[in-house]
Amino acid sequence: MKSRLDEFFKECCSGADTSPMSWSSRPRRLLTLLSLALVLSLPLGLVAGIPLAGASSVPAGEPGSGPQAPSTSTSTASSPASAAPSAFKFTDLTSKDQWAKTAIQRVAQDRLWMRDFGDTRFRPGLAETRGLFARTLVRAYGDANQKLDPKVTFDDMDESDEFYSFANIAVSNGWMRPIEGKFKPEEAVTIESVYRGLVMTLPLQEELEGLDDIHDASGYRFDHPPSFPTTQLGMRLYFRYNHGSASGTEAQDLEPNEPMPRAEVAWALYKRMNVTDSQLTALRIYRNIELPRLDPPMRKVVEFGLKYVGYPYIWGGEWYKANGAQPTGGFDCSGLMWWLTKSPVSGYDNTKIRGYNGWSLPQRTSATMAAQGSKVKYANIAPGDLLFFDGTGDGVIDHMNLNIGKGWSLDSSSGVGGITILRNGEGWYRDNFEHGRRFMNG
Repeated sequence: MKSRLDEFFKECCSGADTSPMSWSSRPRRLLTLLSLALVLSLPLGLVAGIPLAGASSVPAGEPGSGPQAPSTSTSTASSPASAAPSAFKFTDLTSKDQWAKTAIQRVAQDRLWMRDFGDTRFRPGLAETRGLFARTLVRAYGDANQKLDPKVTFDDMDESDEFYSFANIAVSNGWMRPIEGKFKPEEAVTIESVYRGLVMTLPLQEELEGLDDIHDASGYRFDHPPSFPTTQLGMRLYFRYNHGSASGTEAQDLEPNEPMPRAEVAWALYKRMNVTDSQLTALRIYRNIELPRLDPPMRKVVEFGLKYVGYPYIWGGEWYKANGAQPTGGFDCSGLMWWLTKSPVSGYDNTKIRGYNGWSLPQRTSATMAAQGSKVKYANIAPGDLLFFDGTGDGVIDHMNLNIGKGWSLDSSSGVGGITILRNGEGWYRDNFEHGRRFMNG
């Protein structure tokens, strides 16, 4: 069967290097062919209440904490260094979109991947659709020789649909999933679906299996959302842009299931484009995650925490959705501790959401929590202990997380942009560890 996809690859890749990263350095003839291909593929035009009065109206927490994100390199694990960017051509970016300008230039101007609305319009605030994202994945990481799979069909699309070829390839490769037999090309993508698509283009099968099989020493396998493995790896690869409180744009930070604007997708694709071999090597720690034997209350804490992997880092954030005190759902480092462990007091009560009562934890910031109780050395920390860090070396606690055992923590940090599970016994976390605090059962 001959499709738009076949014609696209025939024109773009015949007799030439098919590496997606090489497209920007091809001769003018190829650019003309890419423009023709673009013309041929134009696009189609938790249940609980909010916190009670105890939620403070002024953020109390950390505006930014934990290790910072590494700078983005233009030399990648699978592609050569990029050529210097040309003058920016898209004219529809506003001041609030400037954070994504470099990413948009790399993935939509220097390359065809997200050039969906012509040479001068990017439409950064428009929700990216599943059809457009499927096409982006195939343009960026598709194999020129891959044939369509006749076994992959959709109730809402046939071969005449402009996105059918791209949807077929994306689903065949496991990058995207159908939805109850349909592809739904006009439905918006989310962080969960975009991170899945991008992570699945990387050689991370063992890491995904390890995360899916997270267990304790007794063999108990922790329940988690199906999206947890790919969302976790996407977060650790810095696919999320942290808008941060200083810029006043934290409302742009997304919850994992919200529609994802094209600027956010461009950023994630840009970070995927620049994944390095050292980043992939660092993710090998996720090939086997065995926690110590945990008692039932602690198992509940871990499982509740895994549900929120991928939520954004929000200064003063202590709730899973927007309310009067925060612009969107998310957590800072100490707010996550409240969400996971704090017993209901002073109006703060999420027990209907998490299903367990928790423990006394009246303090709100990492520094005030660290000032209470006896200090526990790293060698003596136990599951459920709070861990405190001084990232600047000034003697002031500025970050914290929850120890879940055998060197693992549930953590919300500004560098990675939100909640992940990570190692606390190496790198920044071990180097900047100050002390722990035991507060469960006493």
